[in-house]
Amino acid sequence: MADQDFQWFTMLDVEELGIDKIAKEAADRANDNVDAVYISWDIDTFDPAYAPGTGEPEPNGLTSREGMRLMRLLSTSFDPGRFAFDLVEVAPNYDVSDGSSYNGGITSGLANRLIVELLAGLSLTKKGQTEGKPVRPNQYRGKGHTYDFGNGPKAKAPKRQPLSYGPKKSM
Repeated sequence: MADQDFQWFTMLDVEELGIDKIAKEAADRANDNVDAVYISWDIDTFDPAYAPGTGEPEPNGLTSREGMRLMRLLSTSFDPGRFAFDLVEVAPNYDVSDGSSYNGGITSGLANRLIVELLAGLSLTKKGQTEGKPVRPNQYRGKGHTYDFGNGPKAKAPKRQPLSYGPKKSM
């Protein structure tokens, strides 16, 4: 791979650089002087906790949150008319969560969601947008109204009295 000028990222790179920088580097390289882009994503890149249904599960892979963020960033980085994608190595028969599941198990659910994220991103790109507008409440309606989406926390956690166990002893 090094002889062919391939770029790859290890999980150490993911931890140090973050998903956003890796997505930008991958998109920049993929879009560099090409007529079209084809991405083949192997489900083995995910930690087995998030994708056990694969032929070669490898610990310390991506989380589903990291993968979906990566997909959202990549899916808005390419011309939808000159882009193709596949997701490989999804093996529901190896998915330990599939015993009584109606949806094909953890791995199939993740694969499905990644494809939905891809299609949503390509749709946004086709409309000339780079990000969607998720539906959120204007204000978090939990106890204390502590969070205002888009503006960050509004209040600090209250200080509590130290716990006491049993009667106080006099000295």
